[in-house]
Amino acid sequence: MASDRYRTTGFCLPEWLASLLQ
Repeated sequence: MASDRYRTTGFCLPEWLASLLQ
């Protein structure tokens, strides 16, 4: 998931925000 990608890079984005940025 996009959110997992951001979490591994040190971000803590909510699912909806990750979806917008994927």
